Amino acid sequence: MNKNTKLMIGAAIACLALIILVSFTLAYSGRDVTLLKDRTLHMSVNGYQIEIPLDKDGQTYDVPCLTTESDNIFVLLEDAGADIKVEGTTLKTGRKAKVGISGISANNTLSVTVTSSKDTRTIYLRTYSSLLPKVRATGQSAADGHYYVTEADKPVLYKMDKNGNITYYVALSGDANKGKVFTDFQKHVLENGTVRYSYNVTYPDLDKLGISDYYPGMRVVLDENMEEIANKAGGITRYNKDEAIVAKNPGDPVDGHGFIMLADDHYLTESYSTEKVTNVPAGLAPASDGATVAAAVIQEVNGSKVSFQWKSTDYPELYAMSTAGNNYSSADIQDYLHINAMVLDPNDKNLIVSFKNANAIVEISRTDGKILWVLGGNQDQFGLSDDQKFSGQSDVEIASDGSLVITQSDRILVMKLDETNKKVSAFNAYPTGASLGKYGSAQLVSADKKVIGMGAGVSGAQTGISEKNFTDNKTGLVVTYPNGVAIYRAKWSDTTGEK
Repeated sequence: MNKNTKLMIGAAIACLALIILVSFTLAYSGRDVTLLKDRTLHMSVNGYQIEIPLDKDGQTYDVPCLTTESDNIFVLLEDAGADIKVEGTTLKTGRKAKVGISGISANNTLSVTVTSSKDTRTIYLRTYSSLLPKVRATGQSAADGHYYVTEADKPVLYKMDKNGNITYYVALSGDANKGKVFTDFQKHVLENGTVRYSYNVTYPDLDKLGISDYYPGMRVVLDENMEEIANKAGGITRYNKDEAIVAKNPGDPVDGHGFIMLADDHYLTESYSTEKVTNVPAGLAPASDGATVAAAVIQEVNGSKVSFQWKSTDYPELYAMSTAGNNYSSADIQDYLHINAMVLDPNDKNLIVSFKNANAIVEISRTDGKILWVLGGNQDQFGLSDDQKFSGQSDVEIASDGSLVITQSDRILVMKLDETNKKVSAFNAYPTGASLGKYGSAQLVSADKKVIGMGAGVSGAQTGISEKNFTDNKTGLVVTYPNGVAIYRAKWSDTTGEK
């Protein structure tokens, strides 16, 4: 072998060594060689972020949101420098991975394996979050449908099937969620048949105007798959009625008691506005410089503008209807009506609104805002008998036959109205058996069998949801909470439009 050949071979070997060195350098440059025990997984589950420390093997953690009704979407938010699998499904940074679960229960966990070149970790995710209340369910609901439940003092909401099984939930730590609370979780079937869901997020730093059960915040809307519909302002609020709505600019807070959705860009909210008014009748002894009141405001948004707005202070006849919060001479804010529910009249599509502090339910025209009729209270137009009168009602719903379902703490009233002749054409009252409290609610789960589903809004109550057939006095689904609960309404809805 001559000298030139040896030089060429040596040069080739050197080049090969250099290539191998560069390849290894490129392959490992920037790679995290931190031991797993010093790492934290950053991922999201159904849009909610979660951090999982890997310091100990075999640990179990909560998941903020899970469902059995569709695949759960897991996304690895940061490269962990390891192979990660959830129930055998590989997670890749920034990509969606679908994980289905068979049930949400204390006995069911999801395994997460994290494998690096150095070691392996296996951790577990509870399907039944420790932030959810302990629940016992007996019996079965009288009809196919679900209960939509929020707790009165926590960022917790869930959906229950006819057997009392949770099929979807969001359960967040109050500290991590900065004191926010969820209220009024409900299902909407839009005018085109599309299904939407919504709930209110209450912010603790917003002024409650001295009203104990006022929940100011934003309305969040979810699509048919329970995925949040993007809103640049974070949620639906009350807007300036004289200006076009700018999506990224939040308005004033809306109340967590009522929300009506007709289309994705067509909905109605309820809220409060503090006002100094001078139109309180003199016979009610208002302050000489005006009374300070919490005006009830109903706003309808259609497209990019406010199409209708109604404000209670524009109707001075309502001041005299008040039975509480009506010291019009006081400098304190007077919650003289306390709006706490609204629905649409199925016949004429006008608003039916509950005013708790007037012991009355009124119908309001969505065209010109006029008060079309008053049911109950000191200005009742339907001639209610003593047995038909109600007070301090916490909710009003419309049954499938058009009857009003009015919730009091101790009984449920079902009334069919003859609106033309201002008469009650049919009436029944059903005892609740136990106080439903100020956040109680009720619906006719089965109108023909007179099955009523009731949700208790009493702090510490053990029976949170109960169905009773008032035809044969048999009970259906009963959901109890051994450690007590304060439910902010349990809304029943059938399965219309669901997959």
